[in-house]
Amino acid sequence: MAARRLPPSSRETWRALAAAVGGVCLVCLLLVAKDGTFFWKNDFQTWYTPIYDDMVRAWRGGEWPILTPYSWSAGNLGGEYQAGTFSLWHAAVLRVLWSLPLSAAGKAAALAIIHLSLLAAGVVMLLRQRGARAEVAAAGALSVALSGWIVTWGAAQWFVALGGFAWLPWAWWAMQKALSTSSGRVRWALPAPFAYLLISAGSPFSTVMLAIVTAWLAGRTWATTRDWKSVAPLAWAGVLGVALSTPAWWMLLEMSAYSTRREWGMTPQFEWLVSWRAWLGALLPSVRVEWVDFFKIAAPRNCAVLLGALVPLAAGLALSARHRWHTGRASRRPYPGETWDLALFRFMAVLCMVPLVGSFRWSFRWLPLFQLALAVAGAEALRRLAPLRVARVAAVLVAVAVVLALATGTLGDWRFAAAEIAIVLAWWFLAARGVRWSAAAAVAALSLAGFALLDLQESSFAYTYPFRTNLERTAPLDPRRLYVAVYSWGDVIGVLRGPPGSGAVLRIGNTALCGGVHFLNGYSSFFPLGVPSWFAGEGNVISDEQAATIASPRAEPVFALLGVDGLVFSPQYRTLAENLGPEWQLVHRSDEASVYHRDPPRAAVAHPLDVLGTDPPTPLSRPTLTVLHDGRQEVKLRVEPQSSAPHSREEIADLGLIEPAVSTAAPSAIAFSRPYLPGYEARWNGRPRPVDNYHGVPLVALPQGAAGELILRFRPPSLRFGIPVAVGAFVLWGLVLAWPRRRASTRM
Repeated sequence: MAARRLPPSSRETWRALAAAVGGVCLVCLLLVAKDGTFFWKNDFQTWYTPIYDDMVRAWRGGEWPILTPYSWSAGNLGGEYQAGTFSLWHAAVLRVLWSLPLSAAGKAAALAIIHLSLLAAGVVMLLRQRGARAEVAAAGALSVALSGWIVTWGAAQWFVALGGFAWLPWAWWAMQKALSTSSGRVRWALPAPFAYLLISAGSPFSTVMLAIVTAWLAGRTWATTRDWKSVAPLAWAGVLGVALSTPAWWMLLEMSAYSTRREWGMTPQFEWLVSWRAWLGALLPSVRVEWVDFFKIAAPRNCAVLLGALVPLAAGLALSARHRWHTGRASRRPYPGETWDLALFRFMAVLCMVPLVGSFRWSFRWLPLFQLALAVAGAEALRRLAPLRVARVAAVLVAVAVVLALATGTLGDWRFAAAEIAIVLAWWFLAARGVRWSAAAAVAALSLAGFALLDLQESSFAYTYPFRTNLERTAPLDPRRLYVAVYSWGDVIGVLRGPPGSGAVLRIGNTALCGGVHFLNGYSSFFPLGVPSWFAGEGNVISDEQAATIASPRAEPVFALLGVDGLVFSPQYRTLAENLGPEWQLVHRSDEASVYHRDPPRAAVAHPLDVLGTDPPTPLSRPTLTVLHDGRQEVKLRVEPQSSAPHSREEIADLGLIEPAVSTAAPSAIAFSRPYLPGYEARWNGRPRPVDNYHGVPLVALPQGAAGELILRFRPPSLRFGIPVAVGAFVLWGLVLAWPRRRASTRM
């Protein structure tokens, strides 16, 4: 039987997809071959990789990674949002990649390449839906997927920015397709899953970008039809997509009241604005202009974040120049939708230049949508122009940019300038000979040259920590203990500049999650309510005053309550260990850190209190506790009042029990060794009991002589109600998808 042949349009789409995805993979593999840690830098090393390691560990253990026991300050993975806990796509990709025999840098590279390819494929589908030729769609896809910001910041450091943005062109394509078809199934069912995938990925910026594109499409559609019913599919897609992702955004809103992000306030932030001088970098990314970084330091830096803009920008300017020179401005007829395309492009350019507030500061993070809007407008221009004309305009633009950079002394890296000139001239040569794919090849070559030649650390803070596979091992740390690490920003820089393997003892950021060791420290903006402030500095960095408090006798009552039985001192604070009591013993000392333990290990799932801190103190009985289940979201205990000890201390330790009480003539209070978060609920023999915040840990009070089963469970409203809403939305989406098609009536 002969193979079924695809229609010409489908074959062209597959060619565009193969060219775009193949170009992305080739460029990325060349970058990895040059630098094995190219896609594993800075926050990807200290935040994302450890979080992903622990998420996979939770899934393998049969639990959803809402909480983690390996960091108290960064234990709320569900509330963090950027972890992408509620994304089924994210879960599937991590499970597959983390089952492969890859290094941490290899997993990061694979994760980046998959999502860059996904992004490129989405842009191809979007541009083909808009009528672009295959070679034009491939060029536009490469200009977006290999753009400077999305690779050097999104793929290499802030993965969540890439993970969310990768779904934006797919959502745009789905909404555009829903508007252009009369099929009920497509109109009402197609856009919703892509909206869910984007929102649940965990990127607030990408979520707002989706809202911008949705509003833009709705305005464009209404302006054409003047019928509000025509935009109903967009409204429905938005509502259903938001409903499908309810647990993700609800938990974010629920926990935001306890986030340090609220302290950022409404003060405009001027860091990382794209100044008007920086736009010259769209033509010549090696140009060095003044940027203001995270520390409010203004310094000349190159414009590698604007890589990828040259080809679509040249196409747009070429189209505009042709109309002006040949037909006159007054008689120019814009292509359908040109006004709206330019409006989106210009709006995003302005958004990149204005200071914003709160979580949406650092305005250069809008550059991905600027690049996508530019690619859309550029693809429309390439449809109407000969490739040779665009190549000529690009050559003129590059020549003008080089002259301006030389005249102002801002040329920067001359090697890239020379490479860009050579690539544009080669593009001109190939276009003159009718090579269809010359523009796509030029985009890939320019991106590769930029990533290979420009100083990316200067433009993107692309620092690489010398971590190795020893992060996955625990020694000399003990996974049974609970540690506090005491270090400063200077020590973080010391690890950054240290020899290979540095950081496995000090465990900066969230790297404790890699090996499964327990730390109070953690790098998160969502701190638990009860963790003392001197355990939760920004990026778990400790000040001199905090360090002195930790090493003083004042910390002992808190350590006893929380179960801290391990301390890690950096070289800067090593002398503070002299203030520790005799129970603390030095077990490890190296150039990186000193580790102290005290025996026996005090870390326990839960323990009864002797007294409550009332005035006067309330005496309490100390029942025997048997741990029935110790999970991430749930702890189950059996409580037995005892008047005398039925076991020896050795037997108690072997059975996992807490030392029994000497009296049952008083109520009891059970403190759980985990950070307090809003959303904990307790049940005593099936009946609800209140959960209090007792100096940073959940506390459940029980009546006199209480016996039975005590369950502590983390079930905030975002889980109790959000999950049923998401399930209901999925069922509704399935019903829409399964709704029978209407058959067109025919006349006899």
